[in-house]
Amino acid sequence: EDRSWSAGTGESLRARLQGAAGARAIKAARELLDDTRERQRALQTERLQARDALKQMVRQVLAELGELGDLTGRFNDKLGSYAQAIEAADSLDSVADALREMVDESQAVHDLVAAARARLAAEHERASMLENRVLGLEADLRRLSDEVSTDALTQVANRRGLAAAFDQERSRAERDGPEVAPLAVGLIDIDNFK
Repeated sequence: EDRSWSAGTGESLRARLQGAAGARAIKAARELLDDTRERQRALQTERLQARDALKQMVRQVLAELGELGDLTGRFNDKLGSYAQAIEAADSLDSVADALREMVDESQAVHDLVAAARARLAAEHERASMLENRVLGLEADLRRLSDEVSTDALTQVANRRGLAAAFDQERSRAERDGPEVAPLAVGLIDIDNFK
């Protein structure tokens, strides 16, 4: 999200183009940049779409829960009036009418609750799938960022990767204190490494 991959890609390209850069090196660098940028753009777009779908799903679930709360609240209020109607009934027919109305209302509430439960279960499954997709996309983004900080030939951290590792270790040493976690740096230079 912080677009650090673009800075890393730029550094990687600069490193590849230093010295005598021929047309082949420039073409390879351009292809690398175009490919990385396109993959990053596609992943970010898909991640944003998944995030927006999750947000919409949460809004819909909250609306359904609100509707369900209103419906059950109204039903609870009606139960009181049904109890009063049954209490005030003076014949078996008026009791039966009140009971029939109460059963019909109960069945309507039951049907609505069952439908809401089914929709919530479906939305929960969809949310789980979207969450897994977002996690996968984030892993792809991390992998792309790692590609920018790693030398393709040796799979060893390049200058950007080393700088990130040093910052992390320096923060750890500052947090833990030098007596608990001293910080040491070792450098190895291999001459004429191609």
